[in-house]
Amino acid sequence: MTYSQRLSGGASLSEVLYLEQQIDQRKEEHVVAVEKLKRYEQEWTQAQINSEIPETEAVAENGQTKVLQKKIADAKEHVNMLSTRLEELENTLDELVD
Repeated sequence: MTYSQRLSGGASLSEVLYLEQQIDQRKEEHVVAVEKLKRYEQEWTQAQINSEIPETEAVAENGQTKVLQKKIADAKEHVNMLSTRLEELENTLDELVD
């Protein structure tokens, strides 16, 4: 049962529908962000495996590893931000409906 279906009258239907839409959107964004994070982590792992290369290529690989580490850190921060926002929206919706 959706929140809008169990609305008890404390909040307007438009408020609830808006929050439901925002929650669905954040969930979709969260899935995409998690997938991106996993991809960056796989690329980083592959770069670590490939690190046993001749020293002439090691400099380029080291730069690539640093870029991947930055992307991973940024992706983790984005996932955490989306998780926090999603939790806030769900809590707000719970408060409106109850």
